[in-house]
Amino acid sequence: MSMTLRQLADKINVAPSTVSRALSNNSGVSEVRAREIRQLADKLGYRPKPLRRSMNKTLGLLVSSDFPKEPDDTYQSNLIAAALEQVGRAGWHLHFEVIPRGNNHSKLVRENRVDGVLLCGFPSQKLCDELLKIRMPAVALDDLAMRTGLSSVVADVSFGTEQVVKRLRAMGHERIAMIATADAFPTVAARVDGYRRAIADLHQEDDLLAFAGYSTIQQGQIATRQLMERCERPTAFIYATDCLAVGGMIEFGRMGLRVPEDVSIAGHDNTSLARDMEPALTSVDLHLPRMIDVAVSMLREHIARDSDEVMEPLQKKIEVQTIWRNSCGPAPQSDS
Repeated sequence: MSMTLRQLADKINVAPSTVSRALSNNSGVSEVRAREIRQLADKLGYRPKPLRRSMNKTLGLLVSSDFPKEPDDTYQSNLIAAALEQVGRAGWHLHFEVIPRGNNHSKLVRENRVDGVLLCGFPSQKLCDELLKIRMPAVALDDLAMRTGLSSVVADVSFGTEQVVKRLRAMGHERIAMIATADAFPTVAARVDGYRRAIADLHQEDDLLAFAGYSTIQQGQIATRQLMERCERPTAFIYATDCLAVGGMIEFGRMGLRVPEDVSIAGHDNTSLARDMEPALTSVDLHLPRMIDVAVSMLREHIARDSDEVMEPLQKKIEVQTIWRNSCGPAPQSDS
C-alpha cells in the first residue's frame, strides 16, 4: 500500500497541512523544514494523489530555459503555442511549466497533476533521469533519445541546412558563413553538422563559422560584426535561428550593405520574424505541428502501457522544408 499524506506527517511529527505546503512550495514553512520534508518524501517514495484523476487526458510541457520564468526565444514561444493548439485538437489538456535550465524538479510532476510530459529546450540529464526513475511517461521534443534516455522526436534539420548551403552555392555564392549558438544543444549541433558537411563537399574551409552567446537579435548583430571584421566578406550568411538572422540583417543595414543585393541571409525555425521582415527572411521550417503530433501520439502510447512494462526509448525524425523568400538572391558580381 502506498504511503498517505497523514502517514508521512506522522513520521516527522507535523500536521498534514505542513507537509502539503512544503511539497507544494507554498509559504508558511521554512526553507530548511520544507527541504527536510521533501527529502523524506523522496526517500520513502511518497507521491501526492493526482489533482486530476489518472488517465484524464492531461499532459505537461516542461520548457527548459536560461530565464527563470519565460522561454528562451521566439522558437520556444512558437513551440508552446503549437503544442497548446495540437494537444487541444486531440481532446487533451495541456499545462506548461518553465524550468530554469539545470533545474531537476518539476512542480507539475511532483504534484502528480499530469498523465505524461513533453520536454523541450535541452532538459538536464538529471531531470530526464528523475522522470525515468518515477516511470513518468515522457517524450522529448527536438532532442535525442541517446542523450535523454527518453523517446524523442527531432527535426531533420541537418539535411535542411545542408540543402540551403548547396542552393546558395548554385546561386553563385562561394563564401558562405554560418553563425550558430552553443552546439551542445542537439538541434544546433545538427545545423552546424549540416553546414560543415555541405561546405566540405564544396571544398570550402569552415573558417566562416562563428558562435553567438545566445539566440537574440543583439547577439546576432555582435557575432555578425565580429565575423565581418576578421575575414574577407562572405556573400551569404546562414543563421542557426531567425532571431540571430534578424540581428545580422540590422547589422548589414548599419554597414550600408543591401539584402539580398550585397549579401544573402537565411535563418532557421520559420518564426513570425521571418515573415515580417523586409525583405522577408528565408528560413528552414521545422514543421512544429507535425513534430508535436508525432510526440503526442508516442506519449499517449507510453501512457496506455502498463507502468511496470520496460520500454526502449524510440527516436523519430521529422522532415523539414526551407521557405525561400526575398532575403536570398544571386551572388553579387565582383567589381573586377
